[in-house]
Amino acid sequence: MDFAFELNEKFKDNNPYYTENDSNARAVRDSIHALQLPPESSVPAFSPEEQRIALLLTEGLTQREIMRKLNITALEFSRRASAIREKVTGMAPHDPVVDAVAKEHKLTRREVDILRYLQRNNGNDIIAAELYLSEETVRIHVRNVLKKLGVESRQLVSVWLDNYSAQ
Repeated sequence: MDFAFELNEKFKDNNPYYTENDSNARAVRDSIHALQLPPESSVPAFSPEEQRIALLLTEGLTQREIMRKLNITALEFSRRASAIREKVTGMAPHDPVVDAVAKEHKLTRREVDILRYLQRNNGNDIIAAELYLSEETVRIHVRNVLKKLGVESRQLVSVWLDNYSAQ
């Protein structure tokens, strides 16, 4: 699992939002370290394409630069980046409550991503860094999610989801 260690080191060196004291950055770092601990068979392995994309992302390349360099589409990049994020952060690709909310409230795929981060009480800076978006784009998506759900503030999203799942 030398790749996980290398990815962690590059993440620390190249992520402007990374600080040792930031709990979200520590969570990402710890999840990367956790990839080294379990037996090989229980670790979600990175495909060669995911490894290339992850390393390029940690070097600070933009989505567009990576797509050009690897000659892949935006959709393919998005799929690979989502797979990397899920493996590194441990965020499940499908939460039944979030899926039900998304369907009922007609959320876009990106809004569902934002909702998952809001559920974990992540700030816009962390969401932007992990989804490779600008903070302004994240603000727009957060505003749209809150409006569609009828929730007054981002701090109430996790409570709203808990109440929704209890119905």
